[in-house]
Amino acid sequence: MEIFHCTLGQHMSKIHNKIKVIRANSGMTQDDFASALGVKPSKVRDIESGRQRVNDEFLTKLVEIFPVDMNWLFSGRSDDLEAPSISPADGNKPLPGQVRINSQEYSTIGVFDVDAAAGNGIIPVSEAASDMMAFTRSWLMRHGVVADLAGLLRVRGDSMSPTIPDGAYVLVDFRGKADWSVPGIYIVRYNGAIVVKRLQLPIRSNENWVAMISDNATYPPIFIHDPDDVEFQPIARVRGVISNV
Repeated sequence: MEIFHCTLGQHMSKIHNKIKVIRANSGMTQDDFASALGVKPSKVRDIESGRQRVNDEFLTKLVEIFPVDMNWLFSGRSDDLEAPSISPADGNKPLPGQVRINSQEYSTIGVFDVDAAAGNGIIPVSEAASDMMAFTRSWLMRHGVVADLAGLLRVRGDSMSPTIPDGAYVLVDFRGKADWSVPGIYIVRYNGAIVVKRLQLPIRSNENWVAMISDNATYPPIFIHDPDDVEFQPIARVRGVISNV
């Protein structure tokens, strides 16, 4: 982390300009960029304008979410400020889109094809988005969801009922994989399948396990005693459920 202090002190203006380039290449507005980083839009505006110093916390979040070339970001050269093309999420993210209807702004989120896995969650049929669904940008911002860092998956099976009924769609935030220590429902890659489960961590800090819990009590919890196991990988956090009544 010391490199942040040293370099920032020498090349602050270039850092501000390069952060602006990173946001522009991601196709995000300042509000969306702020939401992706978990900061206030005013902070992004102040940083880009040079009114506020870039701190370690901001940079840590930046490199966690965006594939930033650190050599380019911290170089003191006066080369032109053209960063590599930046995609803010992994290859599973849907394509972003913006729609305006009667002065109301909407963002489209990709819908992924999935198939049933005998009551144990979901298995992807296609990694490409098969359809798009529109949400008002104001609603997404209130719930902390960035459209091009999110996706919709259809869940087959009853392992998470009644919270997630069979056939329901879940709105997932791909940023959730960055910090799954927060209790909640997650999409998890486990033993070659993709499942939707509630993750629970131990209360005692000296214990190292995570439980994958089904809200349907007929399905017993699955305990992972080595969370670093390659067979256990949280992919996204569930932020909402869309189902028929």
